[in-house]
Amino acid sequence: MVPRSRCQPESLMEKYALVANRVSDFVSQDTLDEMWREAFRRGNSLAFRIISGSMRPTIEVGDVVRVSRADSSRIRHGDIAVFRDGRNIVVHRVISKRRSKGRWVFRHMGDACRTSGRFAGPDLIGKVTAIEKEGREVRLDSTWHTLRAKMSFGRLKWLDTFSRRKRRHIQVRLIRLVRRLRSPGRPRR
Repeated sequence: MVPRSRCQPESLMEKYALVANRVSDFVSQDTLDEMWREAFRRGNSLAFRIISGSMRPTIEVGDVVRVSRADSSRIRHGDIAVFRDGRNIVVHRVISKRRSKGRWVFRHMGDACRTSGRFAGPDLIGKVTAIEKEGREVRLDSTWHTLRAKMSFGRLKWLDTFSRRKRRHIQVRLIRLVRRLRSPGRPRR
């Protein structure tokens, strides 16, 4: 077997990912954003290689994801969204969605993470529709992957709720302690 060169991608999806990765090294964020908008306007999807393990085991480091344009109102709980977080592009699962001041606000969490974050609708780039793993393409609109997304969503939602309740409990205890320390005239229990 002949080793595959980095310059000779095995699939079309991998070829697009190589181009997107190389382009992002040489162009500004504004130019990259314009490329996303133009591709989506024409009805195309874009692909890029994942460099983080925050979505393990669903998406491993080195997998190539295909991203299609998605309107904020069409993103559902359990979908894997792609969004901007400052200068970074993040791929995480959506665990909640609500409207605030006339725009959508999403709570996201990586499958391998223990904390969640938020992003607003205008930061949404698109939705992951397929993952290329070890040379084979896995479409996320199949029944099996829809069920798996719902199970992952349920687990992440529970973890997020539990960790936020735990943080809130600790915050309340700290506030009570600080109040007790600030008022020395009160008797201690």
